[in-house]
Amino acid sequence: MTAGDTGGIEDEVSHELEPPGSEEEGGTEEEEEEEEETLPPDLPAAAPGPETDPARISEARPRGRTACDETPAARGQERGRWERVTQVAQEEAAPRFNKIRADLIKRKTTTISVEVKKSQHKYIVGPKGNTLQEILDVTGVSVEMPSLESSCETIILRGEPDKLGPALTQVYAKAKSVTVAEVTAPAWLHRFIIGKKGQNIGRITQQLPKVHIEFTDGEETITLEGPTEEVQIAQTQIQDIINDLLTRMDYTEIMVEQKFHRHLIGKNGAN
Repeated sequence: MTAGDTGGIEDEVSHELEPPGSEEEGGTEEEEEEEEETLPPDLPAAAPGPETDPARISEARPRGRTACDETPAARGQERGRWERVTQVAQEEAAPRFNKIRADLIKRKTTTISVEVKKSQHKYIVGPKGNTLQEILDVTGVSVEMPSLESSCETIILRGEPDKLGPALTQVYAKAKSVTVAEVTAPAWLHRFIIGKKGQNIGRITQQLPKVHIEFTDGEETITLEGPTEEVQIAQTQIQDIINDLLTRMDYTEIMVEQKFHRHLIGKNGAN
């Protein structure tokens, strides 16, 4: 092999080892300018967004960290910051909101006062205030009651003018839904009115379960409380029992010396 042959081989090897595209890099500046001019002239340059702007990414998260790398403590601090911002905003808006609310209430609400017997107030209030809440839910009118210790009988209704009428109707209906009546009978007759083992009164209360009948020792008054119509029925029935007993029984007192009492009672109460 001659020296000329080896030179030809070296040229071939060097040509093969040249990196691809080396010929393209040797292009002229005129060719590069022509390539740039082929882009549409009205195409706007892409503005970096929050996801692509390197500066904003570096501000949001340290280099090399992702959202998955954030600790629960860091996320808790961020959530706490937003909660504080929300609280401050609410506190700043509260005075303005309260003023608007007060103006609306002043413009739209009216009050009326009515007199209801003090003994009927508890029926308007209801168990644990349930009746007052029921009136408010149905009509949107609030009913203000005087305290139980007060002797005042004035009740105030507060609400929209067109709702006050229905609310007042309900107040009167609740007040009259329960009534208290009294029947008078001699105290000695009470146990006979009640009957053996409560038989007579038990029959009435079984028929009218919403009526409460109360006997007071040493007093002649029998008190009935419950729905108006049912109380009237019970009152009539008790009065009929009283009239019947008075036609068949009487009562008188006699003085007997203490030493004779055991003889009158008899052995084991036989007499």
